[in-house]
Amino acid sequence: MKVKTFVKIAVCGFSVLMIACSSIDTAAIENKVDSYHSGYQEGSLLDSFFKQDDFDTSTHSGFFPLKRGHDAFLARLALIESAEVSLDLQYYIYREDETGQLLTWRLYEAAQRGVKVRLLLDDFQKRSDRSLARLNAHPNIEVRLFNPNQFRSVRGVGMATDFERLNRRMHNKSLTADTVASIVGGRNVGNEYFSFSSAVEFGDLDLLLYGNTVEQIADQFDLYWNSDFAVPVEAFEPNVTARTDEEVQAWLLNPG
Repeated sequence: MKVKTFVKIAVCGFSVLMIACSSIDTAAIENKVDSYHSGYQEGSLLDSFFKQDDFDTSTHSGFFPLKRGHDAFLARLALIESAEVSLDLQYYIYREDETGQLLTWRLYEAAQRGVKVRLLLDDFQKRSDRSLARLNAHPNIEVRLFNPNQFRSVRGVGMATDFERLNRRMHNKSLTADTVASIVGGRNVGNEYFSFSSAVEFGDLDLLLYGNTVEQIADQFDLYWNSDFAVPVEAFEPNVTARTDEEVQAWLLNPG
């Protein structure tokens, strides 16, 4: 009886694992195409705003500390809303709360006006693959997950069976607009990082950067983006369509 019970449990567990793995589209991984930043956008709105003649920005960088959560969030929104060619974002935590939803909405608006958006998220945090895939379905938006858990619905199994790999996380945090300006620092994306309606307040510091450091940040983003560890989100949610205009309006009225 004990042997039969063990066999039933083993079969059941194996079935769960097969279901968890069944949605992975390996073709999406095999057909992944490398992409790279477009370089400093001369003549762009951000170039006009930051440009100065006091220093050689090929060898120097300027920075402005973003100490307060509100300032850090508004600075991110300002870069997104000012971008004309490209936006590259790389984050460890990207919550689906109010600040995360607002940031995503602004990214969507940027994509609608023709900006190329690349969003690289560490996969330690559990998110809605389908929501990310629908965002990714926009022709100007690409979403990739760094070092993803192969078991999407039973993620604990992945940690138990593949801990050495899955314990290697991407803690990088950057937002780069038109390769002209970047924000880097300690803040992830979430209410508790931006002084918004949260019982927890993290005392982080970000820097708004302009100059030669920005292209270095863009180069390191490309290294992560094109690495074997960065997996297109469509590998986990294939054949997903982009949100319609009506769905976007409904989303704005009731984010989620």
